[in-house]
Amino acid sequence: MKKSSQMRGMFLLLGMTVFMLITGGCASTREARFFILPVDPADVRLSRDAAPAQFNVRLLLPRIPAYLDRPQLVTRLSQYEVRGSEFHRWGMPLDKGVARFLSARLGAELPEACVQMGTGATAVKPTDYTLLVELVTLDGKLGGDIDLVAEWTLFGADNRAEPLVRRLELYRQPVAGVDYDNYVAALAEALGRLATDLAAAIRAQLAKD
Repeated sequence: MKKSSQMRGMFLLLGMTVFMLITGGCASTREARFFILPVDPADVRLSRDAAPAQFNVRLLLPRIPAYLDRPQLVTRLSQYEVRGSEFHRWGMPLDKGVARFLSARLGAELPEACVQMGTGATAVKPTDYTLLVELVTLDGKLGGDIDLVAEWTLFGADNRAEPLVRRLELYRQPVAGVDYDNYVAALAEALGRLATDLAAAIRAQLAKD
């Protein structure tokens, strides 16, 4: 009887070991997916085509909060908790991805402008307008809404100390589904609305000059 109990215990332990090996092996083979904010190649060409430009716009590298400065896509679980997904990641640093996206969208919104990213030698000279964008919040719930809170400042020629415009805006965008493809699409829609407002502010300044 004692021997039989020992055998059952050994088989149970063996079964648990095999199960852990199988499930652990399956988990380790899951590959991460990588996402980027979509950019139309035609928009990139427009944003960087300096030859026919009537004015130049410099977009500084956007500032992002520390909780977003990571490879993982971040979603919100509650008012107090966010989560980064190990299997859903950005294909490039988020600040550079946002700069690339906004630059291309501004090029599409302002076809008569040359839009470039960066500072110093990497920027067009002279610069007619300089944009500084800070993302205060960029997150939301799968299947819910995402919130983009952006504080942005528009400076005049050669980045004069006194800003022409400074705003803090909230953009709320519904997420069409509970998957990360729709989540990234909603982020892009919100950022696209921000780009439209940035372009409108520049056009308003052009009308004053």
